[in-house]
Amino acid sequence: MHRIDERIAEGPRRLLLDLLVAALAAVDGRACVARALAARPIGGPVRLVALGKAAQAMTEGAVAALGPAVRNGLVVSKAGHLDEPWLRARGLAVVVGGHPVPSAGSLAAGEALGATLAAPGEGSWLFLLSGGTSSLVEAPAAGLGLAELQRANDWLLGSGLPIAAVNRVRKALSRIKGGGLLSRLGGRPVRALAI
Repeated sequence: MHRIDERIAEGPRRLLLDLLVAALAAVDGRACVARALAARPIGGPVRLVALGKAAQAMTEGAVAALGPAVRNGLVVSKAGHLDEPWLRARGLAVVVGGHPVPSAGSLAAGEALGATLAAPGEGSWLFLLSGGTSSLVEAPAAGLGLAELQRANDWLLGSGLPIAAVNRVRKALSRIKGGGLLSRLGGRPVRALAI
């Protein structure tokens, strides 16, 4: 409590900036994943799937903690958030999806995710999930195409609905949301870390 009193004495703006910096550090993707995997390591080969705006940072944390155990996988994020040469050098496929509205890249990411999960291989799965995944990776429900998904997402973003309601609609429009991926894992070991 004494430290907060000192910060307030320095000025409320300084306190707010210090709190912001501390909050951002607490959710730094690289550090969070590295800490989590150091505390509970994964043995053997690891197949990595990182999805969302923090996919790059989270992947860096996994590689820092697991090293060459990360054998292959998929990383999906938005444009400008990926170091593609670094990721590809580690055997990871890379797809750029659309955010905040799904794009053709989002559908390509959904196909790549399905192919990654169906590919034969040994090892545990490590899923790294962060904000933005719902628009970056998409596999539309039967009968829907990109145009319908985009219209629905545009409407949802402007609707003012609570996020739980938005996600219920998104789940109904998708083959992978709301647990749709679980059936594709075939009982293989999975660890999921989410920010």
